[in-house]
Amino acid sequence: MEQQLRDIIEGVSNTRGKDFFSAITLKLAEVIDAEFTFVAELDTQAYVSRTIALVAAGELVDNIEYSLQYTPCANVADNAVCMYPNNVTQLFPKDQLLIDMNIEAYLGTPLIGSKGDVIGIIVALYAKPIEQAAHTQTLFEIFSGRIAAELERVKYEQQLLEVNSTLEQKVLKRTSDFNETLEQLQLTQTQLMESEKIAALGNLVASVAHEVNTPLGVAITGQSLLQDAFNELIERFDSKQLTVDSMNEFKGLYREALPLVADNLQRAKTLINNFKSVENNFFWFVTFRK
Repeated sequence: MEQQLRDIIEGVSNTRGKDFFSAITLKLAEVIDAEFTFVAELDTQAYVSRTIALVAAGELVDNIEYSLQYTPCANVADNAVCMYPNNVTQLFPKDQLLIDMNIEAYLGTPLIGSKGDVIGIIVALYAKPIEQAAHTQTLFEIFSGRIAAELERVKYEQQLLEVNSTLEQKVLKRTSDFNETLEQLQLTQTQLMESEKIAALGNLVASVAHEVNTPLGVAITGQSLLQDAFNELIERFDSKQLTVDSMNEFKGLYREALPLVADNLQRAKTLINNFKSVENNFFWFVTFRK
């Protein structure tokens, strides 16, 4: 057992994310001699399981998604270690996937997240009865915590990237809207050069530009602060210097800066829409006089 543990640990050292899941699944499959070994994440709302690393006959193969209904994996998803050393298809006669794969034995261990919820499972499928069931179960239980931690880390990193991407898209969209409106205003100003209202319109454009620049500047500054904080967070994480205090500091900045950015972008949008209304009224007035 000690040598096997050392081999697995050495095999997954210096790996992260997809590479880690592939490496540890391959190593576990090699040690336990199962026909199929996989790590999967759970989608409790859809009641399905999606493999993130699947080994068949000692080789990585394409990942699959399957329903948890009528499967032993459903019990594992309910936070229970499930061991069926033989006759598993007789115990789960509606699990067509097990039947099609000619599976005789099953072992599944839940992956528990930091909040105590089941976020995934690790499973071994055998075409013959399990000979060293306790040994295999012990290995799964030893490495389930490390696998769960990496799965949670990957999900959290994806969420941070999505949040940052969404924020950038909002800022770019608002900036694009503003630039488009500004171009329209400039065209309007050119068209009104021949009218007696050009002076008033010029003052109005300058006033709107001044009013809009203030919230837009605040929004861009807030986005820049969040970008810098996010980059620093990633650097700390990559260098394994990420602490609870630094995470809390980022969360605090995010809670303060994001509403500030959103409010100021909304304010800029409102100012632009108000100006559009004034612009339409102005054209109606000029047309009516003519």
